[in-house]
Amino acid sequence: PVHVTKVEHDLQGFPPASFEVRTVGREYKVKLELDPATMPKGRLRGNLKIYTDSPKAPLLIVPIDGTVP
Repeated sequence: PVHVTKVEHDLQGFPPASFEVRTVGREYKVKLELDPATMPKGRLRGNLKIYTDSPKAPLLIVPIDGTVP
């Protein structure tokens, strides 16, 4: 089992990321809500960071890259 301990991102002007446990130690739902009506327009580039209690993979980084029209 691997437990997610924290999630965060480095995108400016966006609400914090969150997660919910689906199956303890096995399945998690990570949420980063992006509202095009309120978020900054233009290039969107950053990283979503998922911290775990695993010694083999204590940090997972998911790149975020896109454009907000």
